[in-house]
Amino acid sequence: MEFYDFLWIGSLWLGGLSLGLMMFLVLRRMVMDRWRRRLKAHRDEMLSRLLDYLAEDEPTDDVELAVKVRDARVLNEVIEHLLRSIRGEERDRLVVVLRSLGGVDQRLKQLRRGKEWERVKAATALRHFDQPKVITALRAALDDPSSEVRGAAARALLALGAVDSAQVLIDKLVIEGSLRPHAIRDIFRRLGRPFCDDLIAVLRSDVERARIVAIDALGASGELRVVDPLLRLISEGSKEITANVFRALALLGDPRALSVVMKGLRDPAWEVRCQAASCAGRIGAVEAKGLLARRLEDPNWWVRYRSAEALHELGEQGVWILRGLTVQSTHAGETARLVVAEKAA
Repeated sequence: MEFYDFLWIGSLWLGGLSLGLMMFLVLRRMVMDRWRRRLKAHRDEMLSRLLDYLAEDEPTDDVELAVKVRDARVLNEVIEHLLRSIRGEERDRLVVVLRSLGGVDQRLKQLRRGKEWERVKAATALRHFDQPKVITALRAALDDPSSEVRGAAARALLALGAVDSAQVLIDKLVIEGSLRPHAIRDIFRRLGRPFCDDLIAVLRSDVERARIVAIDALGASGELRVVDPLLRLISEGSKEITANVFRALALLGDPRALSVVMKGLRDPAWEVRCQAASCAGRIGAVEAKGLLARRLEDPNWWVRYRSAEALHELGEQGVWILRGLTVQSTHAGETARLVVAEKAA
């Protein structure tokens, strides 16, 4: 056969193969779409039955409800979805149904042996079950190789009120972990006032990241007795520690921070000056208005902006200073005009 004959036959084979592959993909898409529609209809049916069950004045036995439905696994997922938004007696009844379906044991098995995403999902679902075996499994999950699983387990333990100490979470999530900063911040801010003593102890840690997490959590606690331990960090910490202390003091809004705010507004690090300016506004430090006005000529834009915002928060005296600066064609005037316009809007 000639070369062109081989080329022609090869082209026909490739064309046929492409056509066959395209037909396969089209058929696969049709089958998948049909499967998704049937699954959605099945879930809608189960959701309707569950809602009817919750609306009954004298509900049928929970196990009877489980027997009536074909797919217990899908029912588990529907119930877990409902548990996110239902409270009270109805929630308790759904938890009983989920237990009768073996949902707890299924999630415990996934938490031990599942893939990473399954372990995360299992830990999240187990937050609804206040049982000793669940709490034990979640505490064991704090040693999981995946930081995402450890984070989900920590959230579940917090929801169940089963966290032993803040130091354990610091070790598992901060020192050993690689969770995203906002995820860590969210978890530790949920600890609240009962764990303030634990968090104050963490302030003496040699790991700076752990100290920063504890500082933020203490600021969000709303507990004013943590102000003094935070103030003591101002003179002994790095610029990152000092900046985070000012952020925490701003959240607490305690006027005892005034003395360190005045010092912070003169700090060589712009990060510290920026947070000190924000703190001055939050605590109502009228005594700092002159220094804040001078910070409107700061080389760093964020320091100028936060100082202008702080002046506006000080009330009439601060606003009067800002309005007087708006006529100037300087950094101070530009920033003052920006903030005055924003607040007016």
